[in-house]
Amino acid sequence: MNGPLTTSYIGMVRGKKAMAKRFNAIGLIREKVYNMATDNPKTKVLYFSANPNGEAEKVNIYLSASANARLKQFDYDFAKLAIKGKTAGGNQITKYAVRKVDLKEKGGSTLGGVNIWWDNLTGRLNGDEKGIYLGDFNADDQLLVVYKDGSYELTNYELINRFTPERCIISRSSIPICLCKLSIWMENQNIIT
Repeated sequence: MNGPLTTSYIGMVRGKKAMAKRFNAIGLIREKVYNMATDNPKTKVLYFSANPNGEAEKVNIYLSASANARLKQFDYDFAKLAIKGKTAGGNQITKYAVRKVDLKEKGGSTLGGVNIWWDNLTGRLNGDEKGIYLGDFNADDQLLVVYKDGSYELTNYELINRFTPERCIISRSSIPICLCKLSIWMENQNIIT
């Protein structure tokens, strides 16, 4: 997950203050250590997420039992944060001690859709404009793949997917099934289902 639209989220505790930041992690090198938090040895990362299409997330934040706050649990929406550099300090969420942070819900893309192509020579999905253009995919879109034997599958559009060109007839962005009228060509006959 190292593309230009990959947005990462970090929830961290620096001393007692809870901080959050949202950043694009582009140009990372494998096997190299990056300091996404601070050099303070008391800094602890409680939550980390990387999203290939910049999907915003809401998290539940649980304060420690010893905190003087009236509400010990509240939600935080990362969509409110601006995207900054990976070395930025982050924004303060609360001054109280945080016990844990977990995912509440994954939202839609804040950056727009991802253009996907299918390379009909290798069978791989790509974003490099190689092959047949399949469409602009948002966070919850799926890919409809119809095979020559008449079977089909709905799958995600991750770039690791591969579909054998000899077996595939069509691959397009899916639309709601109730609005879809699928026409299948078999041995020069048009059969409408």
